[in-house]
Amino acid sequence: MNKRTTCFAIALLTFSLLAVVSMNHAAFADQRDEKPMGEFGGKYVTLYLDAERERGIVLKDAGFREVGGRMMLVGVDAYSEFKEDWPGGVQVGVAWDTVALYYSMTPEQFQESAKKHTRRKEPRQL
Repeated sequence: MNKRTTCFAIALLTFSLLAVVSMNHAAFADQRDEKPMGEFGGKYVTLYLDAERERGIVLKDAGFREVGGRMMLVGVDAYSEFKEDWPGGVQVGVAWDTVALYYSMTPEQFQESAKKHTRRKEPRQL
């Protein structure tokens, strides 16, 4: 190989390497800036704020909203439907970055799960 071919090969290799690094950096930046996806319309979402799952918050028809610079999951408190002394349709917001674990269920799955769990203990009161 002559000098010109060697320089061209090095330049081509460098350009290719920079392109790959640039694409990987862009993909990594997209992952860091990724916001929670999806809505939970028509579903019940049980949120746990601690890993021990001591107390859950159940929302229905929840969706993501930005409030005060934080991503919140906002929905209707599902337990307010079952409490006589609590008005129905109470809106609740939970900061998404505080959620340790969540379950998303269809209304049928939620009713079945509620039957099993209410046999063991009463749902928590807010």
